[in-house]
Amino acid sequence: MFTVQDTGEGFSLEELRHVFDPLYRGEASRNRSTGGAGLGLTISQKNMKQHGGDLTAKNHDAGGALLTGWLP
Repeated sequence: MFTVQDTGEGFSLEELRHVFDPLYRGEASRNRSTGGAGLGLTISQKNMKQHGGDLTAKNHDAGGALLTGWLP
């Protein structure tokens, strides 16, 4: 198992519902010219599931986003 935590604002409730959707970008200011295609978390979660694991997203109790992944 592994975790990745940042120190930002975390995910909004709307972002948590869509964070693994293909082409979804939570920040309105982000686009292809400023960086990000909205595929990173989608591809990461799909790869983890194809190997029998999973990748989840939530907010850390102390603040910031928290991604947790595991493989068997």
